[in-house]
Amino acid sequence: MQRIRVKWVAKIHSYLEQFIDFPELNLPDTTRFEDKECDNLTIEELALLTRNYWELGDKPISNMVNLLEKHGIVVTALEINDNKIDAFCQTREKRTIIILGDDKKSAARRNFDCAHELGHLLMHRHIIDDQEQLSREELKRMEAQADRFASAFLLPQEAFIRMVVSPKLEHFKDLKRYWKVSMAAMIRRCYDLDYISENQYKYLNKQMAFRKMKKKEPLDDVLHVPSPTLLSRAIEMILEHGLKTEEELIIDLQLPQKDIEMLSTLKPGRLNPKSRNNNDQVATISLKEKG
Repeated sequence: MQRIRVKWVAKIHSYLEQFIDFPELNLPDTTRFEDKECDNLTIEELALLTRNYWELGDKPISNMVNLLEKHGIVVTALEINDNKIDAFCQTREKRTIIILGDDKKSAARRNFDCAHELGHLLMHRHIIDDQEQLSREELKRMEAQADRFASAFLLPQEAFIRMVVSPKLEHFKDLKRYWKVSMAAMIRRCYDLDYISENQYKYLNKQMAFRKMKKKEPLDDVLHVPSPTLLSRAIEMILEHGLKTEEELIIDLQLPQKDIEMLSTLKPGRLNPKSRNNNDQVATISLKEKG
């Protein structure tokens, strides 16, 4: 089902390209990393290279979805209904597509998912479409590498550690408001950078579990969850300029209306057919007044 949906997203994007100039794919040149082992040091270098290439400095990234769309990656969000999958990426017809899970309403988690998939695109582009060929150990290693990239990309080492002044949960909550990254991911980042010990790392995770923060953290219902907008804005532009009607879009794409709306992040019913013939309107009648 997910492969079919990716194919449909590519089809929608290809159709819209007839009318819309989308941003070109703009990823950094990773040639110099091809012969390197994808260890933690290399991943840190790659994350820094990507930040520099996109001129992000060392500041927080509040909207990873917008950043990816700005650099030519097609992003959509839908309910995946699989607890083991938060997001995934594929390439179709020279298009790079990221599908985000829409089941977990968390800005921090969405930002991390986006950065995680960006890591796959930069490090595993040659294999992401054929993961069935990999062993369980290879898949696990790939996921760990993408997690490390996401952490390094969202939390640049020097700037992040400079702000960590206390290994307490309340402090990580304050940092979450600034960095837009989950408390769990920041605690893990501190551990990976040897800023906290293994015992501290385990203790903080136990505290989070005890306070029932594993599934829903503080601020998850406060921070705005970024949503993909590029496909929906493209369709709205086409409709507003009269290049196509709602009916013509559905006919041309040859896809179910609800799926076009879902994959393009349009509101349900946005493409409902509209009558454009006044002669089809129902005549108005009313009761006569007595007297």
